[in-house]
Amino acid sequence: MPLMITLIMQYIDKAILNGAAQFGMSRTYTFIILWGVFVVFALPDSQITVRFLSDREKIVAVERMRSEQPGIEKKKFKLYQVKEGLVDPKPWIMFGTTFCIHFVNGSVSGFGSIITRRFGYSHLKAILLVGATGASVVVSLIIAGLTGTHFRNVRTILMAVVEIPVIIGSLLVWKKDWVTSRGAAIAGFICLGSLAAAYMMILAILGANTAGHTKKAFTSGLI
Repeated sequence: MPLMITLIMQYIDKAILNGAAQFGMSRTYTFIILWGVFVVFALPDSQITVRFLSDREKIVAVERMRSEQPGIEKKKFKLYQVKEGLVDPKPWIMFGTTFCIHFVNGSVSGFGSIITRRFGYSHLKAILLVGATGASVVVSLIIAGLTGTHFRNVRTILMAVVEIPVIIGSLLVWKKDWVTSRGAAIAGFICLGSLAAAYMMILAILGANTAGHTKKAFTSGLI
């Protein structure tokens, strides 16, 4: 689950794409459309709809999921699952965490080039540095995704660990002088990119620990 989310999220990272567009490579966005078409036809909705599995292999895939009790998706609205989502503390904890994460995300993706220009860089270099922040997003997603895939019961720990560079980076941007310590400030700004890995872990945790189509849709809507 974490690795699949990593695979998808690395292509929707706005920092790299926005920087590329401003740098004169707006055609990069075409790849998003092509990637979306590939995902529609290549990724199955569930174990039952996998085209490359035989009927017996589909049954085996479903049985492997039985121990985790996620259930087979039935797209029917169930009010009791909404009530479960309202009283379950986990989605609300993740909602609060996501709310805090997007404070940083808004500054990085929306005002990244403006902030880096205040460090004393030219407009062109500021755009390139925002692209470097986007690269740190991709790297953190891949590292966290691989770790969460190959080691059991570490997703919550990973969610906290990947926020450490964000805290350090925020302190560097806040406390360092943007003129005399420009290198430290920009290094801190690049570190902010690891916030995406924390958001990825939130999605993975909710996906793995929420059963029922209606409840999953409700909790996903919160996030």
